[in-house]
Amino acid sequence: MTLFYSGIAGKRPGKPTFVIIHNDAGSINACASYYRSWLPNHEAELGFAHVYIAKDGKYQADDFDNIAWHSGNSFANEWALSWEVCQSMGASDAEFEAVEEAVFQDVAAAMKRYGLTPNRETVRLHKEYSATDCPHRSWALHGSAINAVQDYFIAGIKKYMGADNSSNNEKPVQPIQPTKENSTMIYAFNVQGQGATYLFDGQKTIVFAEKTSGSGQGPRAWDHYKGTYKEVTGKDLPTQTKTKEQFELWNTLYPAQFIKF
Repeated sequence: MTLFYSGIAGKRPGKPTFVIIHNDAGSINACASYYRSWLPNHEAELGFAHVYIAKDGKYQADDFDNIAWHSGNSFANEWALSWEVCQSMGASDAEFEAVEEAVFQDVAAAMKRYGLTPNRETVRLHKEYSATDCPHRSWALHGSAINAVQDYFIAGIKKYMGADNSSNNEKPVQPIQPTKENSTMIYAFNVQGQGATYLFDGQKTIVFAEKTSGSGQGPRAWDHYKGTYKEVTGKDLPTQTKTKEQFELWNTLYPAQFIKF
């Protein structure tokens, strides 16, 4: 038995040529911080991916220039970059799809780094290379067919490939309105040492503050959103505080956007 350490599988023979997005078999507690502490005590030959992403952020287990034993297939191990969408056995559909979105964003950055274009040749499924149910949760949610799930992954990745970011900045940013179904994913937070209030609406992070002072619309919009949440759910909007370090990691997955007034 050899415990995992970065580089254990060796350098890959060349530039990666495709990606595989996995689903872990983890509970709601199998978050990125869990894998960060668990993997170094895990028998490497049993498998590991390059990246683990969950609601609490990202854990990069190994460098992309190294092989990862993630697919049960030597070709895919050597040539594919690999991600785990974590908490697949315990998250709600909304929670799981939010983590998928974070994975798509990270995959897009890696594909741009290596000059890869998302298509059915470059975005593959684990079950194409091994007898496995993986990606079981994505499979159930997005069509239960190889091409259907591939196309969902490809469309998700393409959103973050940065074809025209400048025009996106001019589009009004509005929070998703709370419903009883999505309310478990919505919460507000502050960052230690900052004065702004942030809202995570289940898909994106929004700052309820003006880029320039004077309009007074930020506080009014925030009060309206809190009131709507309570009216719909019968509860106060959950609030937490993040450290500066936690926010820096969070902001790489869900970049903060200013609401437009």
